[in-house]
Amino acid sequence: MVYTFGDSYIWGWNFFVDSKLKEKRTELTWPSVVSKKLNQPFIDYSCPASSNWRIARLIQTLPLTKHDVVLIGWTSPTRFEFGLADDYDVISNHSDIHYKITDLNEDDNGIRTKRMS
Repeated sequence: MVYTFGDSYIWGWNFFVDSKLKEKRTELTWPSVVSKKLNQPFIDYSCPASSNWRIARLIQTLPLTKHDVVLIGWTSPTRFEFGLADDYDVISNHSDIHYKITDLNEDDNGIRTKRMS
């Protein structure tokens, strides 16, 4: 198995913003290309505005074997991610698509988080 981690560059932001390529985003990203070259399935844990803390947190939860490949695209050290209280429920009112995707309150593998970039 190939596991990938990173921010919008790994996730394929450049394909997402091009409406002609939006539907093919996952097959055009470099993790997908690498997994095809290795003839291995992959799971992509990357997401826009991901923090290095998130990447490290997720890697520690995986049942990795010596046959797995882990590809990490480290992000900016100024990006943070905070755990949220159960009653935190602020909905973003940004109209820009970048903020709509990155300004989410979400359940990320059992931890409610808010990405800050």
